[in-house]
Amino acid sequence: MSEFDFLRKYIDDLPDSEKYGYEYALRLGKDESEITALETKAGIEVPDELREFYKFSYGADLGDYKLLTIPEILERLSELREIYSDSWRDSILPFACVIDTGDSIAFDLGQSNTDGLLILDCFHEFPPEQWEGICYGFRNWLIQMVKNEMEPFWL
Repeated sequence: MSEFDFLRKYIDDLPDSEKYGYEYALRLGKDESEITALETKAGIEVPDELREFYKFSYGADLGDYKLLTIPEILERLSELREIYSDSWRDSILPFACVIDTGDSIAFDLGQSNTDGLLILDCFHEFPPEQWEGICYGFRNWLIQMVKNEMEPFWL
C-alpha cells in the first residue's frame, strides 16, 4: 500500500469520455538503489517527497501534466537555466511540466514547512522571482489536483 494509491484509483476510475484525448498513466516504480543510481548519473538529488513518489511511479502522465523522470528533470532544468539565465535561482527544481506550454511546476528547495517543500507555479511569461507558491508538499499538490480533476486549483 502506498501513500499515492489515491492517484491510481483516480486514474482507474476515470471514464474514457472524461479523458478528452489526454494520457493518464502511471509508470512502474523504482526501488531505492535504482533511484540513487539515476540521481548519481544525472548529478542531482531529488527531494525525499519526490523520491517516495518514484517508488510508486517513476514519472506519470496526468492529462495536461507530465511528472518528470530524473533525466527529464535534468533536461528541463537546463532549459530553464538557459531561458532565465540572470534571474535563475538554484533553489528551483522542476518536477512537472504542462504539456504544450512553457510552464513547469517546481519545488523551491529553500522553502518548506511541516507539509513539505513549497511547490511553485513556474509560468513561462514571468521570471523566476515572480513565480508564485501553490502549496506546501508534493503529496498535497497531487491531492488537490485530483480533487480539482487535474485542473490548476491555484489560478
